[in-house]
Amino acid sequence: MRYPASPRIRLFWLALVCLGAGLILYPSASVAESRAFRWQSLSMPSGGRVAALAMAPDDPNTLLAATDAGVYLSRDGGARWSENSRGLPTPDILTVAISPANPSYYYAGGLRGLFRSRDRGQTWERVGGRLAAETVTVVVPDPRDSKVLYAGTIRAFFKSSDGGDNWQALDQAVFSTTTIWTAAVVPAQPQVVYAGGDGSALYRSGDAGASWRVVNSGLPAGARVQHIAVHPQTPAILFAATTRGLFHSGDGGANWTAAGGSACQDAALSVEFDRLNPSTLYAGLGQGGVCRSVDNGETWTPANSGLPHTPLLSLVVNPNNPKQVFTATGNGVYGTRNGGDSWAELNRGFGNAILWLNVPPGKPPLVLA
Repeated sequence: MRYPASPRIRLFWLALVCLGAGLILYPSASVAESRAFRWQSLSMPSGGRVAALAMAPDDPNTLLAATDAGVYLSRDGGARWSENSRGLPTPDILTVAISPANPSYYYAGGLRGLFRSRDRGQTWERVGGRLAAETVTVVVPDPRDSKVLYAGTIRAFFKSSDGGDNWQALDQAVFSTTTIWTAAVVPAQPQVVYAGGDGSALYRSGDAGASWRVVNSGLPAGARVQHIAVHPQTPAILFAATTRGLFHSGDGGANWTAAGGSACQDAALSVEFDRLNPSTLYAGLGQGGVCRSVDNGETWTPANSGLPHTPLLSLVVNPNNPKQVFTATGNGVYGTRNGGDSWAELNRGFGNAILWLNVPPGKPPLVLA
């Protein structure tokens, strides 16, 4: 990967590494303060840091990857990747999405706002107006209406009704104090929207974002909600990946219970359903590895053969062939064709990445691996 990471993206990835290692990164140190530290770059094997993946709804062989070196695209199921960042002024991308209602529309968000491609990722343009100065942490298109989008930032949650050209901040009293890390629109009921973030924050709207209510009863205090998965057939069934493990709700989020079992109690960063057989789920863990359930989340077992010991940040499951799963990690992209029994590295075209180490002056070097 060709570009150096900015100070903010270094802190973002350092936070994820600390999460995976079971360490705490205190948020009191500002970006400006971090410049007092010395940074050292080291070559790292494999594919480098991939923050998120998206799969084209009309072609499961097309994958979009968010990296700290821009956007990468594969059109052959991850066998080869190419950088597709033309028009992106920043390499620091944290989230990507492809519109289910119009698969020609791709979106990428990061430290300098939100970007849109209307030609399947070949060229990009900045959109969003007021989002231009925001760090966009998640973008979610409405599954039925290509004009409707939701985007989370460090201190707000936004909605667009014109494909991303203009944005409205939603319920600032609710979202102004919370970083939103995940959002989900229920495909069968697109007026139902969920948004989750720091401090066990989880909100539900039943009117397409006009009003919100808290739905976090049973989630541990202080847990960050990293990802929400909605059952493809029974939308009242939800799973949440949090920094305190996996949680399950059977009533649309009103109540939550722990779901990871003894084998998968680590911090969870992602969770996805097998859409053809939703009794099967996959969860990516903060300390590395995947857990798999084949009984509606009642029990979970590790499914890690071939995976690196690094946070698994994102999962996508092929809806037509759910044995094929892809995961974004700190060491690139990995995939399985047998439902997680074994995984293979899929990093051809990514090149090498940069691992940034923070070394406070006057103190022994601290290496995180």
